[in-house]
Amino acid sequence: MATNDFLPFADANGANVLDQADYVALAQRPTGFSSGKANSEWCNKVWRQASSAAYLLGQIVCDVLGVNAADDGDTATLLANVKQALASNGNVVNVKTAAGPYNAAAGDRVLVINQLVGAPFQVNLPNPPPANYCLEVIDGKGDADVNNITINGNGNTINGRNTFILNQKYQPLRLIWNGTQFNIGA
Repeated sequence: MATNDFLPFADANGANVLDQADYVALAQRPTGFSSGKANSEWCNKVWRQASSAAYLLGQIVCDVLGVNAADDGDTATLLANVKQALASNGNVVNVKTAAGPYNAAAGDRVLVINQLVGAPFQVNLPNPPPANYCLEVIDGKGDADVNNITINGNGNTINGRNTFILNQKYQPLRLIWNGTQFNIGA
């Protein structure tokens, strides 16, 4: 499971932070704090807002792409991952035209198998899959009846089985990770 290094600050119940109405009215908010001492609840409010925004962006990267959101100073990678996650809108479509097998990525949402050459194909599901992972696999070429597409649970089960075989023309399969196995959805 992907990890998010960006953690919220002062998010516990009863945290020492300025309430929202007082923060909106705070005279120092538009210009910032001057040199000297700033009230701790003022600073905690600012840090909480900034850390909450960072946490949310990191969690979007983890949930949508299934990769870590690392606080390692590599802002270029983090920015690229945030952009990719937001652009995907949770609907990453991957069309496979080359021969398999294919290791499904944590960010894949729709996988269309449309090989240029007719042959059996295997999709290996991610292990471990990210939380709330859903993947739709579709026979895009329409020849699964003669060139089966095998979905391999890759150490996890699919409705209690190690594999599931697409064996009908243009057959779709929707898989939903429930935390312990993949279920077949409608």
